[in-house]
Amino acid sequence: MNPLPSAARRQFLKQAGSAAIIAAGPFGSALAQSGDKYILFLPFDLIAEFVFELNAAVGGHFKAQGIDVQIMNARGTAITVQQLIGGRASMGEMGGLDMMKAVSSQSAPLISVATVAQAGIFDVVSLASAPVRTPQDMRGKTIGVLSIGGGTENMLDMMLAGADIPINSVERQPVGGTLGSVELLKQGKVQAFITISETVVAMKRAGEPIEAWNVEKFAPLPGQCYVVTDKFMQANPEPIVKMLRALKASHDEVNASDPNVILDRIEKHYELVGGDDRGYMVDALKMHIQLNLAQGNENLLRNVPALWERGADLYARAGFAKFDPKTLYTNRFIDEVYGL
Repeated sequence: MNPLPSAARRQFLKQAGSAAIIAAGPFGSALAQSGDKYILFLPFDLIAEFVFELNAAVGGHFKAQGIDVQIMNARGTAITVQQLIGGRASMGEMGGLDMMKAVSSQSAPLISVATVAQAGIFDVVSLASAPVRTPQDMRGKTIGVLSIGGGTENMLDMMLAGADIPINSVERQPVGGTLGSVELLKQGKVQAFITISETVVAMKRAGEPIEAWNVEKFAPLPGQCYVVTDKFMQANPEPIVKMLRALKASHDEVNASDPNVILDRIEKHYELVGGDDRGYMVDALKMHIQLNLAQGNENLLRNVPALWERGADLYARAGFAKFDPKTLYTNRFIDEVYGL
């Protein structure tokens, strides 16, 4: 195993400290002794996107439900899937597209018990002076993706398929998806690229001459979901409800609070990527709130059937796999949270 870079080591140590604080609460030790302990696994660095989950821990929402939850993370959805399938994680967060890929390619028995982001977490970026505004505009052009065969290229294929554009009519070029990727636009090496929405926040704050739009515009599907295995779901219905009740309470609090108050609380225990630029963190958090509420506040954390149906349709049209979208999600637990 490669050693962690210094920043990652500091982050790990802060997480370990936070987990100890949670476990030391009045419920923590008793639950740990009884084995009633759960792990929520996040698929990337601790960025603004995961403020809601971190706040559920440090804001006392898990504790209020009488459950001991530790948050862990690693780069890559594949690791999250492995942790869930191996029984080393109770619940994981991942993109709706990533979940469909895992279910179709690995026959992973995964179920979305809630949708976090009701719109995509990726944006298409081009120069404002030469905008690429639709899939039709991509025909014959070179589009940057984060990796060949990865989620951003899959998303590109789904947008093209939805617009009845031959997938092979668009060239693909791996790009870093960072602030520096704008230079590739200026040099004409790519005419647009797809990157995570948080990066676009940074680009706009830097005054880059770009135009950007969310992939949801042409490929609507759940952006991020809380996922469990079928095995865990069948054996642990009550803990799932408690975890979701705590997470919804955290979402509600973050949505209604001053972002600075929430960020101050979290940064006492966790080192957030980008946390040294508070203005950026506030803007990124506000953007994620918008994504989470894209289907209305009444659908916060609900699996919206139309999104799953449209996503599954585009997934099949892009040539990946066909499946019944109803097998991918359940609202059984979030309905109980809402008192339905």
